[in-house]
Amino acid sequence: MFDITRAEYILGAREIQPGNLRKIINGPIYDNLTNAQERVRKNDSGVSVTLSDRGRLIASALQLQNRGGTTAAAGFDDFLESMHREILADGEQAAVLSELPESGDTLRTSVAKQAANYILTSLYGKKSVYEDVSSESPFVGLDRKSLSKIAFDDSGSFTSIERFVAFLDMTSRDVEFQNRAFDLQSSMQSKKPGGPWHQVLSMKAHAEMASQMSEAEKAWRNWGSPEDMRVLAEQLASQSKIEVPDLPSYSDVGGDDELLFIAAVKDRDVLGWLGLQPDRSNSDSVQESLVYFIPRKGLSRE
Repeated sequence: MFDITRAEYILGAREIQPGNLRKIINGPIYDNLTNAQERVRKNDSGVSVTLSDRGRLIASALQLQNRGGTTAAAGFDDFLESMHREILADGEQAAVLSELPESGDTLRTSVAKQAANYILTSLYGKKSVYEDVSSESPFVGLDRKSLSKIAFDDSGSFTSIERFVAFLDMTSRDVEFQNRAFDLQSSMQSKKPGGPWHQVLSMKAHAEMASQMSEAEKAWRNWGSPEDMRVLAEQLASQSKIEVPDLPSYSDVGGDDELLFIAAVKDRDVLGWLGLQPDRSNSDSVQESLVYFIPRKGLSRE
C-alpha cells in the first residue's frame, strides 16, 4: 500500500476557502457540510472523507475575494507541485537538495542544509543528506507573516527548499489553528443551536489568518482584506443577536514589517532564522551569532 507522506497531507490542506472552516484529522479533510451530513446519518458515526472527495464536498460559502487583480504570485502552484514531485520521486537524490545560498557563508549554508534535512526526515520520511547539521526545522522561531514572506520570495535570497519548508510549516500551523476554531464552532452549535456559528467563526478565524499573510500570499489565494471579513462576521453576529466567543490563540502569528531576518546559531548544532527589530541588530549578543542579514522589505515584491 502506498504511504502518504506528511508533506502530501499538508499540501492537501493548502487551499482555504475564506468563510468556510474545515478540519483535518490525521490528514483527511472534511468540511462543515460533511460534518452536518455525519450528524444526521443514523448509526453512522465514522464517515471518512478522502482528499479526492474534498473538492466535491466543499460547501457553498461566502466568497471574499481579493479585488486587487494582482498577479504577484503567478507560478506559485507550479513551484509547489514541482518541488513535491521531485522530492517524492528522487528522495535523498533530488537535485534541488543540493541548491545552496550564493553567499557561500559557512553558517548561512548550514541553515539551508538543515532545511533540506528537515524536509526529508520530518515531512517525507527519508534519511538526512547532510551529516554536519541538525534535522530540526530552521523556522521554529519565525511568525506566520515571516514564513509567508519567505515562501513567496523568488528573489534568490532563500533556497527553493527553504521556501518550500516555510510554506509547509506555515500551512501546518494554519491547520492546527483552523482545527481549534472548527472545534469551537462545533461546541457553540451544540450549546446554542441555530446560531450562525460556522459562518461567524469561520470569517473571524480567516480574518486572523489574512492579517498575517504577505501581499503575495493574499494574491495567490485571491483573498480580500481581513477588515472585510471581520466586518461581515460582526454584522452577522449582531443581526443574529449572538455573543461570539474569543478564538483559540494562534501563537506567533504576529508580524512586523520592519523586522530583519538573520540566520543565527540557536543551539550548538541547531541553526535557524530569527526576526529582529533593526535597532537590536547591533547588540553584542546578537552580533556574536549573526550570520547573514536580509532586510524584510526584500523578501517579497509587494
